[in-house]
Amino acid sequence: MSIVWLGLGYLTPYQMIVSCIDYFMVLFPDTQVQYYIAWTYCLANAMGYVPILHIGARFSFDSRIYSSFVVFSVILLLISALVVFDSMKFWVLMVVSPIIGLTDALIQPAIASYASIFPENYIVAFNIGNGISGIVATIIRVITKLLIPSNIKISSLIYFVVGLLISMSCLFVHYFSTRTPYAQKQLSSYHVMVFGNKDIKDSEKELLEYVEEEVKGEGEAGEKEKEKEAIDWRKNKSFNFVGSFKTIPGPAIAIFLNYMITLSIFPGLISSIPTDNFLANDSWFPIFLIASNNIFEFIGKMSPLWSIFNNIEPYMIYLGIVLRILSYPVYILCIKPRLITTPIVPIITVTLMAYSNGLISSLLYILAMKQSPVEMKEDCVSLLSLFLVLGLAVGALVGFGISFAI
Repeated sequence: MSIVWLGLGYLTPYQMIVSCIDYFMVLFPDTQVQYYIAWTYCLANAMGYVPILHIGARFSFDSRIYSSFVVFSVILLLISALVVFDSMKFWVLMVVSPIIGLTDALIQPAIASYASIFPENYIVAFNIGNGISGIVATIIRVITKLLIPSNIKISSLIYFVVGLLISMSCLFVHYFSTRTPYAQKQLSSYHVMVFGNKDIKDSEKELLEYVEEEVKGEGEAGEKEKEKEAIDWRKNKSFNFVGSFKTIPGPAIAIFLNYMITLSIFPGLISSIPTDNFLANDSWFPIFLIASNNIFEFIGKMSPLWSIFNNIEPYMIYLGIVLRILSYPVYILCIKPRLITTPIVPIITVTLMAYSNGLISSLLYILAMKQSPVEMKEDCVSLLSLFLVLGLAVGALVGFGISFAI
């Protein structure tokens, strides 16, 4: 449950900005804010990811996770204050968005690598948390807009304050979850493996049994020595890009293509689709489409928990990515030239695209973990996250280009 909450929390700042597009459209009616947010966020995220992977691995999971959530909390507090004093400017968004992107580059591989230490369902939980973040942001936005329809300033303030509380709660959730006996045992097993104190075990079960014996024999002094070794080991750790890519080339390239397609469409193209008097107010349609996207992406990320997906072949995952490309003409024809005027078509297309994105991303993480040896799981999961981020950046640029073309 804690991994789900962390997965929810680290994406909350970005999702809060994206899902509040109606507020920014009122403030900046002549600017396509959604494209600029996606582009600046993804570019900063991608540019910061590679150096952070090399340097960040030298720091503990805790230090990276705690520091990131502190930054997120400060950003959401700042945005809330700007809303109160009517001081929100476009340039502020253009500064805040890349800062969120850089901070995500620090925390995402930390949480994903931390989850990879545990059984496979934990990495699924991480992806589920990602999906929930979009749903939570959208639900909060819809509720605040419904409760206070006549005052967009107050509704937006409440919206960002709730996001701030979520971000702050992640600090406490991670603190208490890492101190459970189960988490301590998993972390100890990981440390034993990377220190080279013992040959790599044939199975994680044997490794855990070995750790239990070591802990019983060493007592408190042994635990302190392990903690010291962990610090020394982190100082010299480097990210093995080549070795990781050779281990999981298929999932890495696939997740790049999958998210490149996704970000070239969401949120830019989706929020640009016009409609005629949807729910008696055109401003509801982009919110509805973004909500549909977030809900079905969440369902897709949960789907690997169902037995039907347990033995899916890799080629079927890759085929699904190719089929997603067919949605481009549909979105374009909903905008310019506007040959598709009914809202039903974009709604169906959005739900299919969102579901496939969530499903494919979760399956690729599971596939990568299956293909990775125990001692390389942290680096392989980080590599997968790197290619995901690169896909987001390229996709955002493609979407930005499409916005000018249509």
